[in-house]
Amino acid sequence: MSFASILVPPRARIDDPETSKEAARKVLKKTINQAVLLILIRLEKGHASHDQIIEYLMKNMDISESGCRTRTNELLKVKLVYWDGTHGRSKMGNRSRYWGLTPLGKKVLHIIRHDDEQRLKLGDAITKATKEGDDEYSSNTVLAEEV
Repeated sequence: MSFASILVPPRARIDDPETSKEAARKVLKKTINQAVLLILIRLEKGHASHDQIIEYLMKNMDISESGCRTRTNELLKVKLVYWDGTHGRSKMGNRSRYWGLTPLGKKVLHIIRHDDEQRLKLGDAITKATKEGDDEYSSNTVLAEEV
């Protein structure tokens, strides 16, 4: 998955009903960018479960639980967030992973916050962060294939 792909509004599959296609058209790129940034900001405060990320996003914007999980999974695939190797319990009592912010994710937030020239778009900040240096994970990071 490319960095740019996390910023593209969702599309319905060809065989989806028309209602799904209508819903996909309603999702704005701005909303996706906002969700991505809010996840990064939440994880900057410390590791969090999906339930905690969802709660934080829903307090700050209009987004579904599945939308939150999708954005987190996309951030995982482009190495802006990672599974920190720990588990907790979800609000339903199931085992839940805790997510953290990678060094690359921290760098993206730093670039966005300290861009004096103009407001960088999220995709540009991600590209700039990857060109600036090494985005290796720390030794205690556990990579997850799927959310």
